[in-house]
Amino acid sequence: MALTGDVVAFAGFIHGFENTAVDTWVPQDWSSFAGFSFWLYGQNTGTTLFVDILDNRNPGSTSDDAERFTVTLTDDFSGWQQFEFPFSSFVRKEIGNGAPNDGFTLTQVHGWALG
Repeated sequence: MALTGDVVAFAGFIHGFENTAVDTWVPQDWSSFAGFSFWLYGQNTGTTLFVDILDNRNPGSTSDDAERFTVTLTDDFSGWQQFEFPFSSFVRKEIGNGAPNDGFTLTQVHGWALG
């Protein structure tokens, strides 16, 4: 995946896990895993980036009210670099979406975000 843009204040995207018809979010159980890893192509901009894990949602929800857990990193390198973050390094982030506040269980992960 490639994401290119000129950002003045804020930018990001969410990858929600969906069913085959792409009309319902379907959670995944990540509780048996230790963390989140990915490769990122850095351009040494000094920009602070974040990765969010979208944990559980309110029962019967049809909107993005997932609880967010986040970790930050800085684009202070050039070229490809692998990042590995243990789930213990993620902290809760309040974004005002009415998310439950019941902890990072990892039993109902609805997606992830990068910004």
